[in-house]
Amino acid sequence: MRATSEEALRALLEGLPDAIVGADRDGIVVFANALAEDLFGYGRGELLGLPISMLWPERVRARYERNMRLYFELEHPLRFTERAYGLRRDGSQFVGEMSWGIVETAEGPLLLAVGRDITRRLEAERRLRRQTDEQAVVAALGEQALRGVAPRELAAEAAERVGMAMSAEHVRIVEP
Repeated sequence: MRATSEEALRALLEGLPDAIVGADRDGIVVFANALAEDLFGYGRGELLGLPISMLWPERVRARYERNMRLYFELEHPLRFTERAYGLRRDGSQFVGEMSWGIVETAEGPLLLAVGRDITRRLEAERRLRRQTDEQAVVAALGEQALRGVAPRELAAEAAERVGMAMSAEHVRIVEP
C-alpha cells in the first residue's frame, strides 16, 4: 500500500537531520518534527498550538515577530539562512543556524523554520581561536628569547600579550 503524499511528506520531514517548526499566519505552531521537540524540550502535543514566539528569547522576540509578519505580507516570500537564537522550555538559550521562509499549503501559507543548535560548534571554534592565539604568543616570545631578549622583558611582554588576548576573547564572545 502506498503512503499518501501527506504521510510521505511527514516521513521526509521527520527524517531530516534538522529541527523543523511550522507556524501559521497567526504565529501558532502547527507542525514540529521530533528533532524540534528535542531541541526545544517540548513534547509534540505541547509544541502544537504554542505561539512560535515562545521559542525565541525575549531580547530578539520583537524583531523575529516583525520579520514573521513581513514574510507573510510579501508577494514573493523570502527564504534565507542566518544565525538565530532559540529558547528551550527550561529557559536555556542556544544559538542556531536557521533557514526561514514561507511555504504554501492547502490550508494557507506557513512560516517554516529549519535549523540546528550550533552552540557547541561556536564554543569549539572559540577554543580553537584561543589556542591559536596562545600558540602565536609562545612562538613570538620564543623568537625573542632566541634573539637574546632579557627574561624580565619577556615576562613583561608575555603578561601584556596574555592580557590583550583575554580582552580580545571577551570582545569576540559578546553576542548582539
